[in-house]
Amino acid sequence: MHKTMVFNEISFLNDLNKIRYIALPSNPDNNYMLFSIDGVIYKYDLSTKELCFSFKASAYRAMQIYDDDHKILTCDSKIVKIWEFEGNNPDLITSLPIEDKIETFYAPTRKTDKGSYFYIGVFQEMTGFKVYNNKLSEHWYCRDQLQVTALDFTSNCEIVLVGTKNGGTHLYDVKAKKKISDVKNGSGKSVSHINILDDEFCCVSTDDPAVYICQINDGTREPYKLDTIDQKTVCMQTSSDRKTLLLGFENSTIEFWKYRTDKQDFKLLKQIKEDFKVFNIDPLCTSMLMLNPRCRDIEFHIIEWDWNTSMIDQDLQNINLDFENIDDDFKDDEPDKNSKISNVKNKQRSQTAC
Repeated sequence: MHKTMVFNEISFLNDLNKIRYIALPSNPDNNYMLFSIDGVIYKYDLSTKELCFSFKASAYRAMQIYDDDHKILTCDSKIVKIWEFEGNNPDLITSLPIEDKIETFYAPTRKTDKGSYFYIGVFQEMTGFKVYNNKLSEHWYCRDQLQVTALDFTSNCEIVLVGTKNGGTHLYDVKAKKKISDVKNGSGKSVSHINILDDEFCCVSTDDPAVYICQINDGTREPYKLDTIDQKTVCMQTSSDRKTLLLGFENSTIEFWKYRTDKQDFKLLKQIKEDFKVFNIDPLCTSMLMLNPRCRDIEFHIIEWDWNTSMIDQDLQNINLDFENIDDDFKDDEPDKNSKISNVKNKQRSQTAC
């Protein structure tokens, strides 16, 4: 990973102004970044460092880009707004004043083809959470006695996994307005981050400090604790395929972990030291925005991956084994020179010989 740009040319009105949120688009072809400074959101081109647009939006509690990079959700303690933009023209499409004091708001950042969304609101002086439809009309008030500290949507954007202050993790069907199950996470400490990896497993960080791989559905497997974790997690993100996990810790360490589907665990790939408060990666895990601890400068990094040729060799070996199995299955039959199996075998042998 190497630094390609430091964005430190922002003018602040006073010492209290700071960058609150940073974001990269989900489509890597959209080469820009978004960040918020109190009541203003800025969009900058990452190639030219030129300002594309800025608009007033109070993003004190949340700022998320979603819906294939066409919408932005912002909120402060009393109002939620949804903006839509094509190119450099942001338009306010929905606004919802709320009497209760907002702690944060969640939009489903995963891509869905359904065209409808559910949003989750968490409030400072209320337990449970509220669910809103894509027009920000209230859909359901979950009155369970819990204080939400982390949340992630499943791929269909209708199921959410909720982490709480007392260390619980719970699965809800927000469309059907019901709780599905409790999820064992291996800890009784407050949950700081949640990432759903697939339909069966999720990653949960707690204030132990610890990071666990937990089973979502039947819960027959005990939570698996990642080794070497001895610092509190301040940032957790996964790639779009949910196979690469990035963890940021309070001692300014960033770790890259690879999810091994066959073993259903993670392997530590790399550990680096960087001076940061929070980071944001693109879905392919090839670039990263990093906000410095003063919340005044933004660094842009390129993540380069060294492909392991031994993995490719292993894949070819597995292919050869597969064809040997085909030989065993058909050893009693006279092979047909014109058959698909013979053609594939001959092609494989010629490739191996080359």
